Amino acid sequence: MSSSESKQRPVGKRFPGFKLSACLLFLAFLILLCLWSVGAAPTVALNSPANDANFNYNTVNTVLNATASDADSDPLTVEFFVNYTSPINDAHALVYKQISVAAGSTLTYNITSVPYNAADTANNWILLHLDNRSEYGELTTMARDFSPRNLNATCAGSTCPEFGYTSCKFGGCMYFDGVDDNYTINGTSFSPPSEGTLTLWLNASVCNAGASKRCRFFGTGDQFEFKVLNSTITTYLVTNEACAVGSNILYSSGLNYNQLYFVALTYNTTTDVLKTYVNGVLNKQDKNASGACTVGVLRLGRVAIAGEYYKGYLDDVVFWNRTLTASEIWNLYQINNGTYDWRVNASDASLETESNSWYFTVGGNVVETTINATGLAFGGIDANTNNNPNVGGGPIRLTSTANSNIAVDVYINATNMSFGANNITAPNISVWTADVAASSTPLNQSPAYLNNSGANQGFYENLAANSNVDLYFWLDVPSGQAPGAYAGSLNIRVVQDGGTP
Repeated sequence: MSSSESKQRPVGKRFPGFKLSACLLFLAFLILLCLWSVGAAPTVALNSPANDANFNYNTVNTVLNATASDADSDPLTVEFFVNYTSPINDAHALVYKQISVAAGSTLTYNITSVPYNAADTANNWILLHLDNRSEYGELTTMARDFSPRNLNATCAGSTCPEFGYTSCKFGGCMYFDGVDDNYTINGTSFSPPSEGTLTLWLNASVCNAGASKRCRFFGTGDQFEFKVLNSTITTYLVTNEACAVGSNILYSSGLNYNQLYFVALTYNTTTDVLKTYVNGVLNKQDKNASGACTVGVLRLGRVAIAGEYYKGYLDDVVFWNRTLTASEIWNLYQINNGTYDWRVNASDASLETESNSWYFTVGGNVVETTINATGLAFGGIDANTNNNPNVGGGPIRLTSTANSNIAVDVYINATNMSFGANNITAPNISVWTADVAASSTPLNQSPAYLNNSGANQGFYENLAANSNVDLYFWLDVPSGQAPGAYAGSLNIRVVQDGGTP
């Protein structure tokens, strides 16, 4: 066959792998390009408290600590979740959120309470976390009701409150401008129950309505509303004719503007009793002639009165159709006994990382107290002298700041008192609740606590809530002991009445 008669081979046949190889190379390029554009996922490290930590004494004041990193140095959104359930129920567990966090940052959150989790399915009528979470359908114009009744809160245009992360208790919260911001809850007529409880975290500002006006933050009208009354010095919480009441009741307890408080208000038309709690403690109770509740549109940030809008922040608004007890209200304000799971999520613009869940346990002996000193110091004292008073001779004051229905037992001990290389053992220290050395009781040898480590054997039994005990200390210096200014640390364990240290 002549060259003129030869046939040309098709390219595909001459190089049979070319098309396939080119496609694979192009696909690999696209994958690499995609991976490059997405970058690395963030990383999260839980630092403290250690997994399975226990907290048994004094004020519950647990600081959660975690580090969020990103190999690409992308700014991160970091969320802390804490729940009294396992596994964590994300809907009710967001306690802290920060945006635009620099990669490699360590964040902390002081967990003193957790959001309400809709456990009372029969009586929880409204539950607004106000966290603006799109994953649960929340929008600028809608705050989801997480209660079983699904009474979502809605707004329109400029009347919508502004979402933010500052001045909040949990996650995020809503700021109401005092001009026209408000939500309508469910958008239809609301018939208030014959008894109920409203709880919320409130950070109020001076109302735009004027010094004599009322900032109304929840209700249907004059006969069913909860509000803040303007004052030049303090904020007054007011519940006006809330079904059980026939006149205004002012709750003035030195509440300051621009400060966050946990507020609970209860009413009952059977007993005609209304109560207000501030930070878990009963603030005022009153009894008035009952009146009819206003049936109407339920609003948050205002009621049906024109021009008297609430100004400030609101967070975690919950309403029940029953009267909560004092202990229930306290447990909403203060983290209580049990095991809590926690974790941290970090996300950049493309990827999200969820940490492992750790947990910590709060024991049955947790109470809330303050003490004005934790050290003992005895001045230049001589050997073979007794009843040398703590420097200044004044007492160390212990205050129970727990809820009104909680009494506490006080257990005491101290380290050895030291002066240079010289030590005086703890049993040479004595204590009493009055400045009478002759009545004082020696401290036990460390680490036991006076008087014993058993229940109901503390040094001071049944210290009532919101009351003090003054503790006076003396030191005996044994014969042959070097003279000097001896000092050491005071150890106090405070437990709920009947508990052990």
